[in-house]
Amino acid sequence: MSLPKSEISEILSAMGDILTRLIDRVEKNIEFQPFERRELLNTLYKQMCGIQIDEILTRADNKHKLQIKRGDTATNDAYTGLVGEITMDTDTGIIRVHDGETVGGVAMARAIDTIGDWVVESQLPTAENNYTWYRKYKSGWVEMGGEINGSATQSDTTIALPVTMADEHYTLIRTQVAQGTQSYYPSWVAGYSKKTATDFTFTQVAAINIWYACGMAG
Repeated sequence: MSLPKSEISEILSAMGDILTRLIDRVEKNIEFQPFERRELLNTLYKQMCGIQIDEILTRADNKHKLQIKRGDTATNDAYTGLVGEITMDTDTGIIRVHDGETVGGVAMARAIDTIGDWVVESQLPTAENNYTWYRKYKSGWVEMGGEINGSATQSDTTIALPVTMADEHYTLIRTQVAQGTQSYYPSWVAGYSKKTATDFTFTQVAAINIWYACGMAG
């Protein structure tokens, strides 16, 4: 299929312009700078191929970028790779190394997963939440506490935990601070009659009751 005369004319015009500039440089003994050579090639390729050489090189570079075999968690779990093969779990971003035998391969730990622990969720004590606070960490560990004002008569009081625990085997401490004309004093006691993953119950007395709990969240 032959090119239209108009396109041939444009190509010849571009080539003529390039030749003119080359001849001018040769006569004046002036060397082309790298950016000038690239500009000339871009002009010529644009006229002849409809695309600049820079764009051609960019496309070629993209085709040579490494992309390892990848899939979601379920796909990785069911895959047995060749010895030394690497796959990526697109759900978690974790790399897996294969030995030709182990189904799912061996997951590699990320640096972010091996360096310490940090708070991912928290609540500050305010009047609106009855001065209850908590700090939940990435690992699932949680610390929490609160304040309950006692009454003149003893009565069982149930406190709902702001974060549900994994089970009832968490640490729970309650302290009392006297009110009125008595001097303030701490009295560390267990002080609870029931403890579950969602709440605990203790006998309230005429004092400010401060509680603290920590353990793994559910």
